[in-house]
Amino acid sequence: DPWVTLNGSYCANSCNEMLWGENGYVGSQTTLMAAHGGIQVYVRNLTAQTITFGAAPSPAVYGTNVTVSATGGTSGSPVTFTSATTGVCTVSGTNGATVALIAVGTCTITANQAGALTYAAATAVNQSFTVTQAAQTITFGSLSAKGNTDAAFGISATASSSLGVAFSSLTTSICTVSGGTVTLTTTSGTCTIQANQAGNSNYAAASAVNQSFTVNLVAQYVTLQTSPAGLQVSIDGGAAHTAPYAVLLNAGSHTIATVATQAGTTGTQYVFSGWSDSGTLSHSITVSPAPTTYTATFVTQYLLTTAAGLGGTVTSGGYINAGTNASITATPASGFAFTNFTGATTSTSNPLSLLMDGPKSVTANFSTTGAPLLTAIITAKADGTLPNERIWTLQVTNTGSGAITNVRVTSVQVVAVSPATASVTLGSTTYPAAVANPALSPGQSSTVPISVIFPASPTARIQFRINLAGDNGYTNSITLSNVVR
Repeated sequence: DPWVTLNGSYCANSCNEMLWGENGYVGSQTTLMAAHGGIQVYVRNLTAQTITFGAAPSPAVYGTNVTVSATGGTSGSPVTFTSATTGVCTVSGTNGATVALIAVGTCTITANQAGALTYAAATAVNQSFTVTQAAQTITFGSLSAKGNTDAAFGISATASSSLGVAFSSLTTSICTVSGGTVTLTTTSGTCTIQANQAGNSNYAAASAVNQSFTVNLVAQYVTLQTSPAGLQVSIDGGAAHTAPYAVLLNAGSHTIATVATQAGTTGTQYVFSGWSDSGTLSHSITVSPAPTTYTATFVTQYLLTTAAGLGGTVTSGGYINAGTNASITATPASGFAFTNFTGATTSTSNPLSLLMDGPKSVTANFSTTGAPLLTAIITAKADGTLPNERIWTLQVTNTGSGAITNVRVTSVQVVAVSPATASVTLGSTTYPAAVANPALSPGQSSTVPISVIFPASPTARIQFRINLAGDNGYTNSITLSNVVR
């Protein structure tokens, strides 16, 4: 039987101690004698122990606890567990068999068994397994119906992971969302809001949850526009407004209108041609679920002003559609010929085609084809305001075959007075004196008043000379005889 002598004292094999020397040796049935403090040791071989892990935990999900197991040798010493990856998992409980999964990754557990009496300690064994992401769910309550003009409002949802929930709109034409605030666009219909939680390193993304609610039509924006912009429009017979004009209208029918002809800048006007919805000048509309624009289209027109010089006529002017060509015809009078058009353009074409790209003014000019001849007679007499003043109406007539302009009396001369004792002088008229209509076509007449100082006398007669003139150097003198007071 094995035995041990400790400092001369005998200890049988049944001793509970196992003594080891400073330099211990293990041999098969070998007695090692060594002088180590008087200790004599008889050593027997230690029995080896082996650890075997059970199946790895499955599933191993973040945030849960799992249990590991292993069997060891027969020494009676327990198998204990420790974590080699404490950032992913930790152990607790009896012998560390309860494993808390605290992060996604690889968890490595080390198993150990201590030796006892004649049993050697077991070699440590590792078991590794993967910790996967945890699932999460979103709780998102139902949303109540709204009116399309309601104010923005808040929404909320929670995730089982306690991570924040994000919202988005699946119907941005009806509603938008920023953070946890929903804003209605004023378009009626169905608004759908989606709640999402994207997950993180430990949680997988949650399944999206949608909530929909009805946006009822209460009122809607209607915009009245004109082309070109800036013209006048009205709604429901109200005051005129400059387009574009936007207004929030209650649901139902309303009347939109515009003015048929509207003035622009000088020489420009706009004439109604139609609404974008094919409605008449004033017509009924029904408020739509979405904001709606109605456009009144107008045709731009420019003013054509025409004038004729002496000796003819010309086509009347007026407002002409922009971008079109106006046809202008000059017609000469008898004794005249068309010369040209002047003003917005200079042209000898007749008729004239004139592009209306703005307000235009043209004059038709004519020239004579014969010579003028001016004559004069007195057609009326009246008292003047001066003592003995008489106002004679002198009628000047163009008896020639050509027109004349700037007709005037350049002077009046007293040639003779009978009896000689009578005193007749010129009055207050200033010369040259233009006739009332200084442009005379053949056969036309015009008048001019002449003042003379002519004392009352039943027998007095006067002879005087009328000197006439016109443009282009024309002159003529007419002598009137036996003119009484």
